Amino acid sequence: MRDAQEFLKDLASEGTALVEEFGASESHDPRSALGRRYNRWRKNVVEVLRFAELQSYLSEVVDVFDTSWEEGYKVSLVAPLLESAVDLLERGFIGKLKILLHAEVFATTVEEAKTLYAAGHLIPAAVLARIVVEGWLRDEAEKRGIQLSEKARASMLNSALKEAGVFSTPKWRQVQTYLDIGNAAAHGKGDELTAGEIGRLLAFAEANYA
Repeated sequence: MRDAQEFLKDLASEGTALVEEFGASESHDPRSALGRRYNRWRKNVVEVLRFAELQSYLSEVVDVFDTSWEEGYKVSLVAPLLESAVDLLERGFIGKLKILLHAEVFATTVEEAKTLYAAGHLIPAAVLARIVVEGWLRDEAEKRGIQLSEKARASMLNSALKEAGVFSTPKWRQVQTYLDIGNAAAHGKGDELTAGEIGRLLAFAEANYA
């Protein structure tokens, strides 16, 4: 997300420059150098907003681009929207709602895991707790602007957070230990685990999302 944020900044600045150039130009030929630059800028704006999943901004920008207004006027309306998106990204407001919703969902998952654990169903409890820990890692990475594939393993997220300085080495080792416990449960190696280990995994998951 950090790359998208920087690109939005660049596009907002370029938009301000385009407004001035359109104001000074007598030609609005889309085949001109200015017209080609506008078309490239418009495409970049739409694609980066789509990539960043800023749907409300994307809808508003597309509505402006779809009008029959002059290109310079369209740019003058879109550039401030990009600046607004950057402001919210820098202050952490965009994406916060999704993380809050994740917290609610995973808190419920933790409660289910606790119920299973209390009933003696240790392996399912461990698997659910491990899912919660992985979800927490993904949210932590997203909040820090760390971009990894959606298919990235939890251990990769843990290492990326360590490399970014978010996790200390002891914290990274602690998280990896809990991931190993959850992985063992998920791969049918329950005989390698103790109730105490699973209980600590569950407590860790609860501490981060409940």
